[in-house]
Amino acid sequence: MKRQWKLDDKLLKFSSKGDYFTIADACEGIQVFGGIGSGKTSGPLQIIAKAYLKHGFGGLVLCAKKEETATWIKYIQQTGREDDIIRLSESSFDFLKYESNRSDEVHVENIADIFLQIAELDAANRSSSGDGYWLRAGKQLLRNTITLLLMSNEDVTLENISKVVHSAPEKKEFLDNEKWRNSSYCYSLAERVKTLEHSSDAKKDFVLAERYFFNEYPVLDPKTRSNIVSFFTTMADGFLRGKIRKIFCDGKVDLQPDMCMQGKIILVDLSLKEYREIGRYAAGILKYMTQLAIERREDISDTARPVFIFADEAHYFITSKDQEFQTTARSVRGCTVFATQNYSNYLKELKDKSTVDSLLGNLITKAFCQNGDHVTNEWAANSIGKEIITRKSTSKKAYASLIGNMHKTNSTSEQKDFILEPTNFSTLSKGKKINKYKVGCILWRSGTLWKNRQPFLKVKFDQRNQSENKSNDVYTYCLYGLAALSALILSAFMLLKEPGNISYLIYYYTHGINHFYLQAVAIALVSGFVYLIISKISYIAIISKALLITFLLLNAGYLYMFSPLKAADTALIMNIYLIAFFCYIFSKNLSTITDREWNTPVITEV
Repeated sequence: MKRQWKLDDKLLKFSSKGDYFTIADACEGIQVFGGIGSGKTSGPLQIIAKAYLKHGFGGLVLCAKKEETATWIKYIQQTGREDDIIRLSESSFDFLKYESNRSDEVHVENIADIFLQIAELDAANRSSSGDGYWLRAGKQLLRNTITLLLMSNEDVTLENISKVVHSAPEKKEFLDNEKWRNSSYCYSLAERVKTLEHSSDAKKDFVLAERYFFNEYPVLDPKTRSNIVSFFTTMADGFLRGKIRKIFCDGKVDLQPDMCMQGKIILVDLSLKEYREIGRYAAGILKYMTQLAIERREDISDTARPVFIFADEAHYFITSKDQEFQTTARSVRGCTVFATQNYSNYLKELKDKSTVDSLLGNLITKAFCQNGDHVTNEWAANSIGKEIITRKSTSKKAYASLIGNMHKTNSTSEQKDFILEPTNFSTLSKGKKINKYKVGCILWRSGTLWKNRQPFLKVKFDQRNQSENKSNDVYTYCLYGLAALSALILSAFMLLKEPGNISYLIYYYTHGINHFYLQAVAIALVSGFVYLIISKISYIAIISKALLITFLLLNAGYLYMFSPLKAADTALIMNIYLIAFFCYIFSKNLSTITDREWNTPVITEV
């Protein structure tokens, strides 16, 4: 039976009251905001990543920082997904060959759009007021170049595109020059197309390409033509050199975005710190082509594996295509996770506030970590909303007179104010040892009223990964087991040293005041059963633990002070051990009394 991923399957438990994060929520997208050092990476992003990995998602990870690759490999190993790792730096992905051979019908626009995604990531290209024209002109050049290559049965490669562009006629007179015609790659392809059989639609495409290269292109102003050519060459140049050439331009395709649908985790490990703009271009290409692969998928039933696109420092990789993709991502089970420091980062990259707002509006779940940026904090407060607040005021006026008259006025007023003030986001805990490794975070999901009957939920993510927590728990229980064993050995030594103690111990628990202990055992059993039922209720659970510790202390005191039994010391040791154990458990839970507004998310079981 094929594995299923139902939309209502739970991935994370946000609170003990029943606030869950499901696959449906994941498919609606997540945006994490947090200032530098806020703990967003080691807090919410870590637990979200592990939840996706643990539940079998496929995905694409865009690494901005060099250390991200090692971090993700660690996550993958901890969740048992080692066999699913694919590192871009160790693979080959000739993206033009992949798109050209992906299906029998090659979409020229898709190939041209790949370069537009790169251009949009290029800050220099997007800094000009004439952006729109240069993008359209560049796309026209690429569209006709790709058409010429495809119709002449040449491979669509960066090198061949570059050859066509550089051999196109710069003047009309070139077309009459036999020497130029014999040396021009562009002209030779056009002549070859004329000798091949093509459909009527394809012939119409060739007419457009021929008109562009031999009529329009030569008469362009030299400066304009130079700018159009540089649109392509500035992007292509970096891909045609060294290691990047081997990955993207060697004609091999052993990595495909479609592999994510089979459960593979593709790490784009060409970090920006090491590869600069080429790393950014590489991430942009993989992101765009993965989005296309997700949008093309035909199986969107419960057997369709969810696929995530994960980008910390997302402002480096974001384009307007992300906003378009997110509008339909839920229906094709695409799960976007973006994180950045502040709202202004997106605005700087996309240049358009409406595009930023649309993207963020379609990333339904927001996680706000500590932030000192007032623009982001105010945006967060505005997003969560306002409520009507009633304020009361009292004024007193004294009048100078013989009887000392006093006039008192009470008034009330109603006004709208933030449900959560912007300052709340600047004071969240940032994790680390000083905050017990807990990263404070405020969750908001559009249209959701959480179990606390508020539009927001306060949570604290544990920076220590869950597998480490489990090992720590095992370590703790081993220590307590060792302590228990030591107590038993000591007790056995005392009993064996004076064998008479055994008979005294048996006599003590079967005669005399045995009714007291029978009652105590009965109370303990009933209390234990009740405790199991009410342990989910934080206050009662803490109170019950405190009562249990008190009972053990009284019992230990009674044995030591009033029991005539010679083996009372043995029983006392056992009681002290139990007291120590429950005091430890109690101290771990005591913080929930003063920290009761906060919840600790955990990954649900598969």
